[in-house]
Amino acid sequence: MKHQKPEVLSELIFESTHTLIAYLDTEFDFIRVNKAYAQADNKTPEYFSGKNHFDLFPNAENEAVFKQVLQSGCAHFAYAKPFEYEHAPERGVSHWDWSLHPVKNTEGNVVGLILNLIDVSKRIYLEEKLHTEERFTNAVLESAGALVIVLNHQGHVVKFNHACEEISQYKFSDVAGKAIWDTLLDKKEKKDVQQVFSKLTHSGLPSEFVNNWIAKNGGRI
Repeated sequence: MKHQKPEVLSELIFESTHTLIAYLDTEFDFIRVNKAYAQADNKTPEYFSGKNHFDLFPNAENEAVFKQVLQSGCAHFAYAKPFEYEHAPERGVSHWDWSLHPVKNTEGNVVGLILNLIDVSKRIYLEEKLHTEERFTNAVLESAGALVIVLNHQGHVVKFNHACEEISQYKFSDVAGKAIWDTLLDKKEKKDVQQVFSKLTHSGLPSEFVNNWIAKNGGRI
């Protein structure tokens, strides 16, 4: 079985990867880009050839990073870096994981730069949406007058709202991560509550049950 020549293999990787790749000279002019890079900007690879990166994508902070890599000969990595097209603000802000690697000749001099980019905008959007929903949920829990306690599938306390703290005299930090039957319950009722909890977690159906809580001062609730 014949092995691919290194230059052929490199070309296959360059053109087939979903990662955006650009090869630039020391003036930051494009030598070539792969199809993924060109398609991300709705252009052909030939469009970029000979054009300057910062004429197309002006960004003083990024330009300073490029110059630093050129001077130091050390790679640079950035994660979820926000970017806005100065010439097309209607495209909004996108987020990118990107790296810049120096290309050196046999004497160790930098003769070019390889830019790799991965669009992580969707991931950042989903993370921000999740955080927003979590903040909303926490706000509702904390403002509710009712006692609200959230348990994981093992019965450990995940959330414990302010109303719970006031009536039980326990802070959330006192009970967080602990099983509810080992912290708040009357030992005589522990087994009954565990049985109800087990049925609830297996059936997934709503359930009603009445039991006592034992406050920090020993009082029954």
